[in-house]
Order: sequence, then structure tokens, then C-alpha cells
Amino acid sequence: MLMESLAVGRGISLPSTSTGGSKLATYVASTYAVVRYQFGLSIAKFEGIAEVLGRLGASTYMLDAAKTFTLGAINAGRKPAVANAIMKYQSTEMFRQNIMDAMDIQGGAAISRGPRNLLANAYFGAPVAITVEGANIMTRTLIMFGQGMIRCHPYAYDQIEALERGDVKAFDELLFSHIRHVIRNKARAFVMGLTRGYAHLPTSQGKARRYEQKLAWASAKFAFLSDVALGLLGTSLKRRESISGRFGDVLAQMYLITAVLKRYEVEGNQERDELFLEVAIEDAFGKIDTAFKGILQNLATGAMGIPFKLLGLCTRWNPMGKTIKDESLHRIAVLLSEDDSVRERVCSNIYMGERPTQLLEATHKMQAVKELLAKEKREEPLNSEEKMQLEDARVLQHEIITVDSFEHDVYFHRQKKTKTSTKVKKVK
Repeated sequence: MLMESLAVGRGISLPSTSTGGSKLATYVASTYAVVRYQFGLSIAKFEGIAEVLGRLGASTYMLDAAKTFTLGAINAGRKPAVANAIMKYQSTEMFRQNIMDAMDIQGGAAISRGPRNLLANAYFGAPVAITVEGANIMTRTLIMFGQGMIRCHPYAYDQIEALERGDVKAFDELLFSHIRHVIRNKARAFVMGLTRGYAHLPTSQGKARRYEQKLAWASAKFAFLSDVALGLLGTSLKRRESISGRFGDVLAQMYLITAVLKRYEVEGNQERDELFLEVAIEDAFGKIDTAFKGILQNLATGAMGIPFKLLGLCTRWNPMGKTIKDESLHRIAVLLSEDDSVRERVCSNIYMGERPTQLLEATHKMQAVKELLAKEKREEPLNSEEKMQLEDARVLQHEIITVDSFEHDVYFHRQKKTKTSTKVKKVK
């Protein structure tokens, strides 16, 4: 029912909502980090904040790419049910993490509810997106891989149909074709692993060239292990939800990598985008490594235990992903907090109300008085014009970092008003 009824809608509504929410989170976090000072220093300068802000920016960049990539397929008249299931799961999970990262940067300002708080409502909405249109646990363990494994396989579904028709000749031909397919996949996976993907001839240029090779390597390994798992577990593979979920994780990360490489290619390989590309893709390959390790470890039982354990060791010794450099995360944070053009590109196409506009104004004013703040810290004298400029910036800064508070009578008046309106609705 989910595959038929939600094949299109799940690729539009929730990914778009999650992308918009992630862009808002990135925008709020990157501007607030400039305005908020601690120990006489903008918190955007602290490496702990920069690490989270860099991760947030790369995640939003990838999510936006995947959303547009999927909508392009739908707009072309396709009904990519498995891809939409991947996007439903991944986009809502990424949004949940992104909104929590942004709230961590805002600290107490993010947990004090009121009109000034731009993130609280999004945070409360995150579990709704994760639950509706097929709960994420079910989507990951049953649909992303389990539903597509038979449907998308070049021979498996046709073999089942041949069995149902009692067509022995067709079944035999398909069976031997399937066996040859597995042998080819095994050989390709071995060569790709031995050469770390360099055996693949990429079409991409620049930094994306190497990532395309590693993606081909991941794809070869995924195809081979999928057939092995199907052969060992048969119809019970879909019931082995943990293993099926890990295969789904690999498939999902490969899809996200494909989308972000496409965005990088279409948007002109802009030099600044290389940082976002690097962090997003290396994180994805790290998740692929983790999923492959889990698959091999849990398939390593019985007579096939030793071969799978050896494959698991090879995965540990020959990983696809790399540790993300702190420098890359910090540079993304600098770009988001200091370069309006980069922030606008990453956070484009979202509604800007009064509060976000005020945040941007405060960011500009605090950046404009950096030298004055340094002079004040060194106890150097300021002229009257400089004092006024500094005071003006501090007034707006105070307005941004101040949280909502309510007088006792006002608060209970609001509560009473809410209860009264509820009673009126019930009477109607």
C-alpha cells in the first residue's frame, strides 16, 4: 500500500519540508554564532561550534542536492518508489540531526519557547515527519532494500514469475544468467577492492573524479553482497530486518552521493563547493563502511563464517571513507558565518520573516564593529562616533540573544485565553 499510494508524494512533501527546515537551522545557527559573544569572542570562532556548524552546512548541502535530484525524476514522469522511500527516511533523519545541531549552537536561547525562538517548533515537528507516511524504522528495515531487492534485480523477479508459470526452460535460462551475473559481480568487486576503485574510468572532473571511482567500488561490493545474502537467506532475507536495514543504509548513502555529485557537476564545480562536497561525501562513505562491517559480521555464521570474517577484515583494512579533517569543517563554518553569498546559496529558497532578517542585520553590525571591540578590549580610547556605532551594534546584539519572558499575570492571561478559545471550538 505504501509503495503504491505514496510512491510520488513521499519524494515531494517530507524531503522538501526537511530541506527547508535544515536550511532554516543552518541560517539561524550561522548568523547567531556571529552575534553571540562569550569571553569577549564571537562563538563562531570556537572550534567546538565550528565543527558542528561545518557538519550542519555539509548536511544541508547534500540534502538540498538529493531533494532536487529526486524531484527532477518525479517531474520527468517517473515514480521512483524506492528512491522516494530512501528520501523519506534520510531527509527526516538528517533534518532531526540538523535541528538538534542548530539548537546546540544556540544553547539556552533554543529551549526558551516564545516568539523569538525560531527552532523550537521545528524541533517539535521533527518526530511527526519521522512517523508519518511510513514510520522510519519500517521504511529502513522493510522498504528501502527489502522491497527493491526482488523488483530491481535483473533476474530474480523473472525467475519467480517463471516458477509461477511452470516454465522450466525460461527458469533454467534465467538461473544460469543469474549465476553468470553473480560471478561477474564477484570479479568486479574483487578488482575494485584491490585497486580501491581506480579500475573504474570516471567521467567526472576535478575532486568529483575520485569520488565517482569510490562510488563505483561501493556499488560493485553492494551488488555482490546482495546476491550472496539473497542466496544464503532466500525468502528470509526480508525478515532479517537488521541486515536488510544495513543494506538499505548502503543503498541510501550511494543515492545521496550520486545526488551531491550531480549538483556539483551542474552548478559549475564552484571552488567553494569542494569543501561541502568533501565533508558530505566522506561522511557518507564512512557510513557505508560501517554498514558493510555490520553486514559481514552478521552473515559470518555457520560454514560461511570464515570467508565472511576475512571479508570483514578486508573492509577494516581497506576502508572507503576517510576521517573528515577538522580544517574542512572549520573552513565551512567560516564561509557560512562570514560570507553572505555562501550562506545564501546553501540556505536559498526559504521564507524570511522579521526575526531572520533581524538576525542578518545584527550579524552585519557585529562584523562591522570587530575592530572597535578589539580596540575596546585593548583599552584604547574611542571617539564619540565609534562609541555610538558600538552601542548601536550592542543594542541589536542584546535584542537577538535575549530570550522571551512573561510577567506572571500576562502569562496566565495567555493561558486563560487559550483555554477559552478551545472551549468555544468544542461548543461549535
